Amino acid sequence: MHPPLPLLLLLLSLPLLPTHARRVQHPNLVQTPLMKSRAEEVKQAFSEAFEDYRTYAWGHDEVAPMTKNWSDTRNGWGATIVDSLSTMLVMGLDEMFLSALPYISTIDFTRPKVYGAVSVFETIIRYVGGLLSAYELSGKQHQVLVQQAEVLGHKLALAWTEGRGNGTDVKMNMPYTWMNFETDQPAVGAVGLATAGTNILEFHSLSAHTGNRTFLTLAERSMAALLRTTQYRPGLFGESYSPQTDTGISDKVSFGPNSDSFYEYLIKYAHMTGNEDPVYLQTWLDGVNSAMETMMFKSTVGDWTWLSNWSNRTGHDYTFSHLACYLPGNWLLGARLAHNSTIFATALEIAESCAHTYSSSPLGIGPEAWHYVPAGVTSTLVAHPYAGSRMGEMYEQRGYWVQDSKFVLRPEVVESMFYAWRITGDDVWQERVWAAFEAVRKYCKAPASYASLVTVETTESVKKDESESFFYAELMKYFYLTFADPDVIHLDRYTITTEAHPLLLATEEFAYGPEPEWVIGDPQAQLPLTTADGCGGPGGTGMGQLMMLMDIYVPALERCSSTRR
Repeated sequence: MHPPLPLLLLLLSLPLLPTHARRVQHPNLVQTPLMKSRAEEVKQAFSEAFEDYRTYAWGHDEVAPMTKNWSDTRNGWGATIVDSLSTMLVMGLDEMFLSALPYISTIDFTRPKVYGAVSVFETIIRYVGGLLSAYELSGKQHQVLVQQAEVLGHKLALAWTEGRGNGTDVKMNMPYTWMNFETDQPAVGAVGLATAGTNILEFHSLSAHTGNRTFLTLAERSMAALLRTTQYRPGLFGESYSPQTDTGISDKVSFGPNSDSFYEYLIKYAHMTGNEDPVYLQTWLDGVNSAMETMMFKSTVGDWTWLSNWSNRTGHDYTFSHLACYLPGNWLLGARLAHNSTIFATALEIAESCAHTYSSSPLGIGPEAWHYVPAGVTSTLVAHPYAGSRMGEMYEQRGYWVQDSKFVLRPEVVESMFYAWRITGDDVWQERVWAAFEAVRKYCKAPASYASLVTVETTESVKKDESESFFYAELMKYFYLTFADPDVIHLDRYTITTEAHPLLLATEEFAYGPEPEWVIGDPQAQLPLTTADGCGGPGGTGMGQLMMLMDIYVPALERCSSTRR
C-alpha cells in the first residue's frame, strides 16, 4: 500500500528542511475579515494622530495634545517623526513615510536643538533603532536613514570613553548614561542595567549596514562586562553599575524600570543571531528560572501571578508594574526558542494577570504600578491594605491595589498580548487587545492626537498635556500587528526592539535542537513540564533555594515549601 500523495511529498521534503529551523510564531494563523476591518480602524486612528502631530508640532519631539502645542524632551530632533517611520511602513502607509523622509536628511544629529545632555539609552532605542528599522522595512532603498544612524552612532560611541580630549582616553566597557554632544564628553556617573544592556540589537544592525564593526564591538563589550559582574541569583543582576570599575553599586533585582530591557535583549539577541553565542540564551534561562524559584508569587485574592522586586538588604517588594508587563511576551518568545513548556505556561499566567489589570479597572486601561499580598508568605514585613479602606476594598475586588494610577500611553501589556496571540493562536488575546484599543480610543483621544491620563481610577478620563513618541512607535504598532496579516513582521523573520522597531534576523535558523510536539498543538492543551516547577523542582537550577538560605529575608523559600506539589 502506497502512502497518499500529500504525505509522500511531505516525507520526500523532510530532508530538505533546515535541521534547526526556528518556529516561534504559530503556523496556522490567518487574517479573518474581522481582523482586517479592525486593522484598518487602528491604521485610521494612527494616521489621524500623526496628522495632528504634523499640524501642530512638526519637527518637534512631541505634540502637546491638550493645548495643540509642542514639546521637545528628546533633544528636539523630531522624535515622533523618527519613531513613527517603522509604524508607517508596517501599516503600508508608504505615502506618509515618503512625505516624512525629506525631514530626516535635515536633522543635525551632531548637536541637540535644545540645551541639555543626550540620553544614550533613549537615543539608541528611539532614533538609531527607528532609522535602521525604517531602512530595512522600506527595502533598503533610502541610504540617508543609515547615514543618519551612523552619525548618531559615532557620537554615542563616545559614551564608552572617559576623558576624551584631555589626554587620558580610557576606554570603558560600559557606556555612561548621558552624553554632551557639544563637548563630545560623557557625564561621568553610574549607569543603569537597562542603559548598559540595551544597545546590542541596534548596534548589530548598524554595524551590518555600515560595514563598521565598532558599534557591535562596543555593545558586545558592555554585555560581556555586565555578565562578569555579580549575579545576585543565577542570571539576575543589580540595577546600576560603575562604568569606571565594571562593578555593581546596587543589589536591587527587578524586571521593571532601570533593568527591564537588559533581560529582554538577552533572548532577543539570541533570536537575532540564531544562538550563535549561547551565553545570551543561557543567561536568560538562568534568570527566568531564578525568578520563578524565588521572585514569583500568587496574590492571596484572585490567584494572580506576579513577580516581586528583591534586594539582599531589604528583601522583597511585592510590587509589579505596567512597564514590567513586557515580561510575559518576552518569556513566551524565549520559551519557544528554548523548548521550555514550564516557562511557556508561566508566561501565559503572568500575561493573564497583566491583562486583568486592564479588564478590572474603571476605564479598561491598567495603572502604572500596583501592590499585592503574596500567598504563602506569613512575614509581618509584608504590606497589607487597611481593611475597610478604599485600597483594601480594591484588593478584595481585584487582587491588587494601585500604587500609581497614571497611564502614559505605555505599550507593554498590549505587547505581551500580541505575542500571546502570535505564539499560541488563541484569539482570546485578540479580543483583549481590541478592548484595550477601544478604551484608549475612547478615553485618551485629545484635541490633538492622544494624551496620557492622570489616573485610570475614575469613570471619566482626566488627560495630561503629553503624548510620548512611543505611543506611535509601540502602542499603535502592537494594536495593528495583532489584527494584521500574520505574515506582517512574522516572528520567524524579525525580532522587535524594546521601542517596537522590527529588525531583520541575521539567520532564520536557531541552534537549539529539534522542536517538541507541544509547540504547535492546541493552545488550550495542558503542556508537559520540562524544567523548573517554579520552586526549584525537577529540572530547575535549585540554586535560588540555596542562595536564599544565605539571606536574612526568606519569604519565597517559605512559599516554595508550602506550595510544593
